[in-house]
Amino acid sequence: MPGIFKKIFCNALMFLFVLNCAAQEMWGIANSNYAGIMGLELNPASFLSDPFKREFHLVSADIMLQNDYLYLPAGKSPLISLVTFKPLTQDDIRDRFTTPSKNAYGNFFLKVPSYAWRNDLWSWNVHISLRQQISARDMAYHFAKFLWEGSDYTPLHEIDFRAGPFKVAATTVGEIGVTHSRVLYNYETDFVTAGATVNILDGMTGIYVHNKNLDYNIYNDSTIYIKNITANYGHALPNKGEYSILNIIEPKGIGTTFSLGMQWMRNRDPLAYKGGVLSKKPFKKYTWKAGASLLDVGFIRYKNLSETFAFENDSNYWPGFDTTKFYGIAYTDSLLSQRLKGNPLASKDGEKFTIYTPAAISLQFDYSITPHLYANATVIHPLYAITPAVRRPAQTAFTLRYERRHWEIAVPVSLYEYDAIRVGIGARIGVLVIGSDNALALTGLTDAYGFDLYFGIKWPLEERGNKAKPSWVKIALHIKKKESAIPALSSL
Repeated sequence: MPGIFKKIFCNALMFLFVLNCAAQEMWGIANSNYAGIMGLELNPASFLSDPFKREFHLVSADIMLQNDYLYLPAGKSPLISLVTFKPLTQDDIRDRFTTPSKNAYGNFFLKVPSYAWRNDLWSWNVHISLRQQISARDMAYHFAKFLWEGSDYTPLHEIDFRAGPFKVAATTVGEIGVTHSRVLYNYETDFVTAGATVNILDGMTGIYVHNKNLDYNIYNDSTIYIKNITANYGHALPNKGEYSILNIIEPKGIGTTFSLGMQWMRNRDPLAYKGGVLSKKPFKKYTWKAGASLLDVGFIRYKNLSETFAFENDSNYWPGFDTTKFYGIAYTDSLLSQRLKGNPLASKDGEKFTIYTPAAISLQFDYSITPHLYANATVIHPLYAITPAVRRPAQTAFTLRYERRHWEIAVPVSLYEYDAIRVGIGARIGVLVIGSDNALALTGLTDAYGFDLYFGIKWPLEERGNKAKPSWVKIALHIKKKESAIPALSSL
């Protein structure tokens, strides 16, 4: 068996290193007071805590790849490789051949021009995005080894193996969405907001594999005995495997997602949110703010160019499988069915399927140490009860950031899947945002089991009526009267 996974991974790795975009959560900007539209993915209520009242978002991108099996050893830097025009090769990649099951995640997110605006009571945002997401969970270590090395890995020949349940899901979707948030309560020291995002999804591609049991023995590099397999899979892919742009973007399914969020700010200073020069004053915007959100709950229903297949307690002795040619997805489907069921059409069991989006819950806490220095803690935990679904990785992040009106820098330290510690860096300089949640992996200072990069170009827009700078006396008088009794907005 050829090293299919090796080829896929290396091609993806080369592709991602070439692209100048990229991280899934963007910890270096997501919790910033100046995150704007780039913070709505974490909490839909967040734009009401932005010091600016309007924002034009030109583009942002986010690429993340992380796994616990393949890695670049220390000394191999993807950034240096890119700058010196010396591409990484398959020989540069090592594998962590240990007995625990292996997992992998990938994410690509591109948001094109969008716009957000707010007043003192509510905010709106409209956006268009492209998402590609993949998750592979609980892959048996020996199965991962054969996928990577190929069938000629002789130390594992003539051994009976069992691969228990594992799940793979991947989607490519176009997305158009609206975010709306409102002030729920504003009285004395407390300021509470809530928001919601609703997205309509165009399912461009989708694929899932759910293996329940696989007993097998690879006798040599050309002979495999599948003793028993119980699994199902489905795909919605371009017709006949013709991967032109038109075939890829052709709608194959439709779906929807929603996100909900709330924020609670203590001792919010309303003067910092009036827009214009007023928000330059050197006083704390708040003492602390806390948030909670339910993210990306939804599905994609594939009905066009989609098929599903199932195997139950099937088996096959397959000599010469290493030289078998696979001529496209339809040929592969019928070949597997012929081999395992004795009939090229017997494994097909449907033409529609649903993949659920990577839902999660999140809690955020942000503390203002000084008017410009903040400490943040955020937790994201996946909701993964229904399959097939793309799983969002669990993360806990602690971020220290220094904010100024036109620039900031942040250093996030995150615990990925409650296992791997990653150190990142993020910066906002004028209209440009750039960073990585796994910066050490890019430098080559440590073994890199993944990497991510992100960037954004956005313009916060000044409030036109605030060009005259008030005197410090007027500001002081305003501070004394701040948060005067504003009744709860129960009518909203």
